Amino acid sequence: MDVNDIEEEERESPTEQTALEKPVGVPHYMKNVPVKKIHHPMEKSIVPTVIVSTVFVVGGLAFGLPIVVVVTVAVMFVGLVRLFIAFCCASRLGHGFAGCTGFMSATDAFWLHDSNFNRYVAHCLFFVERGLDVRMTREIIMSRVIEKTTDDGAWAFARFTQKVVSASSGYFWVDDAEFDIEKHVFEEAKRVRTRQQLRDLVSSLMSNPLAPNKPLWEVRMIKDYGRARDTVLIVRVHHALGDGVTLVKILGNFLADNPQMLRLKPRIGGTTFPLNVFRAAVVAPLTLLTWLCTRRDYNPVSHRQPLSGKRTVGWSSSGIRYAMVDRIRQVTHCSVNDVLMAAARGAIRDYFKQHCGLHSPPDVTVNVPLDLRYEPTSMETFPELGTGFTTVNTRLPTNTEGAIPGLWAVKRRMSELKGSCDPVVMYSMIHYLMILMPSCLCRWLVRSVLRCATLRFCSLPGPERTVTLASSKLKAVTFWMDAHPDVPVAFCVFSYAGCFYVGVSADSGTIASPKVLIKGFARHLDRMYGIVSKRKIPGQERRRSSFTVERRREEIFKPSVKEINCRLHAVQDELHEISRKLEVTRMPGYSHPAEYPPVASYQNALHLRAEELKEEFVELITELRKRRTGSVAVDVEAYDHDLDGELRRPPKWTSQASRRPSLTALTTLLSTSRPLITAPQQQLYCVPSDPDLEMMRTTPEQQRALLARRNDQDYQEFYLSRNVGSKFRRDKNF
Repeated sequence: MDVNDIEEEERESPTEQTALEKPVGVPHYMKNVPVKKIHHPMEKSIVPTVIVSTVFVVGGLAFGLPIVVVVTVAVMFVGLVRLFIAFCCASRLGHGFAGCTGFMSATDAFWLHDSNFNRYVAHCLFFVERGLDVRMTREIIMSRVIEKTTDDGAWAFARFTQKVVSASSGYFWVDDAEFDIEKHVFEEAKRVRTRQQLRDLVSSLMSNPLAPNKPLWEVRMIKDYGRARDTVLIVRVHHALGDGVTLVKILGNFLADNPQMLRLKPRIGGTTFPLNVFRAAVVAPLTLLTWLCTRRDYNPVSHRQPLSGKRTVGWSSSGIRYAMVDRIRQVTHCSVNDVLMAAARGAIRDYFKQHCGLHSPPDVTVNVPLDLRYEPTSMETFPELGTGFTTVNTRLPTNTEGAIPGLWAVKRRMSELKGSCDPVVMYSMIHYLMILMPSCLCRWLVRSVLRCATLRFCSLPGPERTVTLASSKLKAVTFWMDAHPDVPVAFCVFSYAGCFYVGVSADSGTIASPKVLIKGFARHLDRMYGIVSKRKIPGQERRRSSFTVERRREEIFKPSVKEINCRLHAVQDELHEISRKLEVTRMPGYSHPAEYPPVASYQNALHLRAEELKEEFVELITELRKRRTGSVAVDVEAYDHDLDGELRRPPKWTSQASRRPSLTALTTLLSTSRPLITAPQQQLYCVPSDPDLEMMRTTPEQQRALLARRNDQDYQEFYLSRNVGSKFRRDKNF
């Protein structure tokens, strides 16, 4: 992003400055909630869960299943009647019975009923390098999307040229005979040069509907934006036309100059969908009744007062590195979506503290859209337009203290949500009720369920590589998914080219400056990364030596403690000898024997052997500690690894743990008057044979026999003196 945008983001507008300077105080209707104690999952009783599950199963089989059967039969009958009436109306309107191929599904028709100020339209900002103009944009959209055909010759994305026509019993898609690309891709009339002007424009567009007599999409172009004079594309697409997953596939697979063939896996659909459908058929009525009886959130952000009806937006100037989020994910064993949602949890918690005076805020409810599509196959070529997601509620643990405990709580609740049948119940409720009931009654029921939330959170995976449009680089992408009319705050995170871009929309009467939440989001990610940055990834093993598994098992794990001590002394002596040989090769006037390999290869072989001995020494020390602790249940090597994101109880050491030898006392065996000289390990195609190295691998009796055959008296005296010194040290330490 442009540096000017970053500087401008730090400056607050007069309205935002006034809102931020208000005195902080706890509202009279709100009190701090006691902080909950963190319990280990194994300490929680399963009795309440078993009781609730039993009640739901019994109640579902006794009452829910008959209701579902009756509703299914009614839906089949009413659906056929409404379909017949819609075809007749289409014929009378002059569209003919060909409109049956474009009959709008109930889930798509649900999104057509906009509220007075909040339209179900997704807004997206494309920041493109300068050079892209309106003519080129129209050409690539026409040639790569609108005129794209399948193998059968049909239009691949026909809805981009179709408008919605209302009948007495539903809606259907009809080809727009007056379709003109110039009416959908055009240059913005307002002059937009600064970030604040762009924010005001997007905020005003969120309250403006799309033209109902045209296809439900448009692209507005802004040229010469910012100091870099970039091109900004404001893309507006109605949810009845397509959702975020479908539009991302169109961007990466068709609009891009180099298609990336994206295959986005659903987070909850796939193979578990049929099982969840069966579960939903049993407990759907009781689940819906529970949702309707759930109390609405009551906090300073989502209190029981009407919203202002005007939304303000904000977005991050620079992307958040994917490597940071991925590191947190790997260390804590969470998903990327869990990490991002935990950052949103921290942002809203910090907002309660700093601007509402609540140091211990209550948990809040969040709307989470979940994709229910099946996992795409390799045979899928063109994504199907339409709505394939549903929105459900879950609790966000804003009352949990601490960044990592909050992340664990988010992970646990998202796992429970994905493993439940709530998404299928919500999707089926919208589908069936839109067929059986009047649309106004269906909207009232869904609104009663979703209005309990304080915020909405949505994360969308985008292209992993940089996208170019007409040879112009797409620098950044930010989007805002529509929020429920009664939900004041919405977080939207988009991943693109190794970065995450955060967009926030909020009701202007509740939160005047969304930049506070964006900064809190980034600050909480930095806080989590600072905690786990020095931790090892669970399951990441140390670099092992080149010994085989059989040899390690034979030499380390089978011997007794006495044999391990003897092996430690042998390793130490061999390290001393290798150090002496390396020092000799570096002395002035050194004469290298002709029968030895070249000096460089000889030194590399010594370095390699020294590294192996050091690794073996560490393994021996670890095994010795394990043997002397006297506890078989404690694995020292496994305990040294970082925790995998779960709460763990501290290991109970036995009474002999206080008597285990000190690692410092054992490592002093390696200390010499001269430090060991080792070099980084290098790749060798072969290790030359060295008589000295072969001698050190033999038994003491064989070593004495080899020494007797040697004529070098000086070397023999030196070696014997070393052995005497080593023996003295062994007697002294053990």
